[in-house]
Amino acid sequence: MIASELIEQEKMLDQIDSELEFVEGEFKQQPKRAGREKKFYSLIGIEWKDSEELSQRRAALREDKEKVQRIVNEARDKLVKGFSSGELVVPLDPDPVRNGEGNLFRYRANASYPKAVQELASLLGMSVPLQIDEVEISPDQIRSPESDPYLAKEEVVNAFDKIRKTVALKLRGARRTQF
Repeated sequence: MIASELIEQEKMLDQIDSELEFVEGEFKQQPKRAGREKKFYSLIGIEWKDSEELSQRRAALREDKEKVQRIVNEARDKLVKGFSSGELVVPLDPDPVRNGEGNLFRYRANASYPKAVQELASLLGMSVPLQIDEVEISPDQIRSPESDPYLAKEEVVNAFDKIRKTVALKLRGARRTQF
């Protein structure tokens, strides 16, 4: 839920950035065009719109960007805290399925978590599927090359411990840079 909200808000932030970049460009061009354009518009009988409208649009976009950026930061903080907490719950079926020489863990109710896995990959600076030691984490399953189911479970636990510790270190590093 948090990952999908984060991804949607990041898309919105990109759209606002794109529109703000366009408006900023128009605003910078305004003084160059003002005299010439004003005379032309007067000549053809159309009211000239000055930079006031552009200034208002730019201010509104900047305000929107700040609001969405706050939402993105809050969602990212929640996600990071969730991944780094000791209470992280990964809804896997308890019994792995034998797959070739390894074991495959499916999420309960055959669920898929593309946004959560994508955000985790982004957070770790990796690509999907995530490869943590020998464990492969994808949106719809987790695969371990270990043939023994008990050892496969241990590998999955170890992989998520590494993820939790890495995210916790990143969180700690981010807090230091804030102060």
